[in-house]
This record gives sequence, structure tokens and C-alpha cells, in this order.
Amino acid sequence: MSCTGKIKNLVTTRNNPCGFILPDVNIDRLINHEIGFWANDVTDGLFSDLAVGDIVQFHPAHWTKRNGDIQLIARKIKSRMSGVIKFINVDPIKQTFWGTIQPDKNWLNQTDPIIFFRNSFKEQTLHKFIDFCGQSFNQNLLPKFIDGIRVDFAIQYWSNAKNQNFTKVAKNIKLIDAKSAQFPSTLSSTKLVKDKIINLLDRIEIVSNPLEFEDLVFTLLRLIGINKIYKYNRNTSSGTADGVFKSGNLSVIYDCTLRNPYRPHKDQQIFNYKKQLRSASSITIHETRSSGKDFTKTFINPEKREVWIITRGETRIIEEPDKTDNICVREVSIESLIDVFSRKLDAQIFGKLDIN
Repeated sequence: MSCTGKIKNLVTTRNNPCGFILPDVNIDRLINHEIGFWANDVTDGLFSDLAVGDIVQFHPAHWTKRNGDIQLIARKIKSRMSGVIKFINVDPIKQTFWGTIQPDKNWLNQTDPIIFFRNSFKEQTLHKFIDFCGQSFNQNLLPKFIDGIRVDFAIQYWSNAKNQNFTKVAKNIKLIDAKSAQFPSTLSSTKLVKDKIINLLDRIEIVSNPLEFEDLVFTLLRLIGINKIYKYNRNTSSGTADGVFKSGNLSVIYDCTLRNPYRPHKDQQIFNYKKQLRSASSITIHETRSSGKDFTKTFINPEKREVWIITRGETRIIEEPDKTDNICVREVSIESLIDVFSRKLDAQIFGKLDIN
């Protein structure tokens, strides 16, 4: 049984973050009873993206404590849904807008349009959306081609100060796809192609399958222009990194994960990756291909070596290089890699790989 509810509280000051949901209906005859959940039960987004007031879908389940008591908890938390932009109203003077999204029928009892505002978009997505709309906010032109843009979004309650009513409003909107349509002549075909590519790549940010995420990351790294890259065979390399690449004077062992938090599961692997980079002047990969032929590839380790944990979180340095090995460990967000690719498409000259 699936239920919906509102996030009442989030606890992030512990090793295993958790939260509490107030269901929209009574469960197990419990009235106004908050149900707890763990961060790793969020299946289609990041726990860090959740906020008090967000509406989520979940599966109620019973959990047996160590003392034998049975407690009601929430599993399979879904915080995002998809839909199509159906209407937009533009204020060209204030350079702002609001509109509605028609949700897909993938949430319980959610068929009414959802309102969105300019601040419903994250900054990077907002720029893409405005570019797609022709940058002009022309009220007469915009509605002719805005219909059909598919988006992925979360929902929260918004309080109207005038009448004290609560309305469901979209937040953290991401573009999924836009139909081929009559686009404004102010946009060149080259720019439209570039924007279409970036919009399709944004799909990586919402995938929930770890293997699909791994494959899409590899494709994105190739698109960025990393040619000296090798992806380990996942069928024969359990417990190892997802791949290794070399870009200029930088050598990187990378690993992809959708886990949040991921450190309890990756600390030992990070230690092993650093040891691998530290202990050898080169990385040699031995592989038997489907044809039966043996394949060997050697990557010479340059002076600059790093370990990347590629996530949907934020780009940051996890471990600074020390004097003994000079190896930096980074968390690299998929959004940063998409941004690198976007800048490469627009640049006349593209130099070193810079994910900061």
C-alpha cells in the first residue's frame, strides 16, 4: 500500500540521518502519528534535498526493534514526480513568471495541476528554461511553444498569507525533455541543438538504477573529451572502482554511487583506491573480451593523482592530499560534470578539466 504525507522533521546531526512524515490518512488506526524513515530509504532523490513541508509518497512497513517491539516506519520514500508544463503567465516588466504543471498519474490522487514560480527552479535549470523560452518573456509568443516541456519536480505546501490557505507548489524543478515544436526565430539552430543535448543529459540527475547511473557517467566523461578512459567490466570486477582515466597530467580512479550517505560504504574502497595509486607508477588493466582475446591497457600515473566519488550531491574535497602520497580525494557531483560539458560546448577553446 502506498501513502502520501508531509515531512514534519529532518534529523541530520547523526551518522545515519532520518526524518519523520505526517501521513495524509490514518494508518493502523494511528491518528496524527508521525512515521520515521532513514535517509537510505529515499529512492528517487537525495535526502539532503528534502525539506520540512515537502510532500512525499511512501510505503508503510513494520520494523522489529532489538527489544522485540514492533514500530511503524516508512519505506521507499519518493520525493519527486514528473509532468508536463501546461500553462505559463509572464510579467515582462518584473521579468518573472508563474505557471502550472500537469502531473503524470504516478502519485496517489494527484491529478490536479501543480503551480510553479520562477524560484521553483534551481539557478542552473532556470537559465536553461529561460534560454529555451527565447529569453524574451514575450507573453504573446511564449504560450505557443511552452506546452509540452517535461519536468521532474518535488512538491511542498505553500501558505497564502491573504486567506491562510495551503496550496501544493512545485520546487527544485528539473527539465527532462521538450517536444519538437515551433521555436522562436531568435534562437539559432545551433543553440537549440546544444540546449537539447544538455536537457537530455539532465536525465542523469534523476535516474535511480545504479548501473544506469554508472553507464551514463561513463558516457558523459567521454562526451567531455576524456579519451584515455577505461570502464571496468562489472561482471568480473566486483568491489573495484568503476573506471580509470587520464586527462593531461591528471590520473583518476573514479567510482559512482547513488547512496546517501555513502561514506560508510566507500571508506574502505577509497583507502584501496589511494593505495593503488600510491603503490605503482602505472595502472595496468587485464581483461578478457567477449571474443576470448586478452586485452591489456597501461595507464602511466602522472604526478597529479586523484580519486573521484561521483554522486548526485555536491562537488567538494573529501581528503586533502598529504605529503606522503599527494593524492586528493574528491566528491564530484554529476551536475558539475554536466556544467563542464555545457561550458565546453560554448567555448571556442577548451583547456584542462576543471570541475571546481
